[in-house]
Amino acid sequence: MNKHPMTKEEKAAMADRLESALKIVQQRKDDPNVLYKTPPMKIGSQSYWRLIVIPSSYAPGRATLYQWISATATYWHDQQDWPSYDFNDTYLGLPMALRTLFDKHKSEIANVLAGEPANTGMLELVSSDQEVA
Repeated sequence: MNKHPMTKEEKAAMADRLESALKIVQQRKDDPNVLYKTPPMKIGSQSYWRLIVIPSSYAPGRATLYQWISATATYWHDQQDWPSYDFNDTYLGLPMALRTLFDKHKSEIANVLAGEPANTGMLELVSSDQEVA
């Protein structure tokens, strides 16, 4: 199935819808279990991604999870909802550019996973009673 290439106008409209979706999602309060979140990063032309740190549901400690939104989203989707998600794939079927997002915030993520503050001027550890923009 061949889709026609997007015109400049269609690309601009998609970018506007994606920016609007990001603004809507950022106004909502995050799950109180979110201990840390990276700033959203645009990956591809139709989605923003972020990495969050949450308490692990499988073992003591903390875990990471990628979340994404598309131009039509009204909430953050977990990585398992990504259309090409594949548990058996090395990269879980997720965009390989997520490595850039991880690498950009590697030290903060490592600190939060170890139970320490993120130690960055940009982001803070999120407390459960704090409104998150």
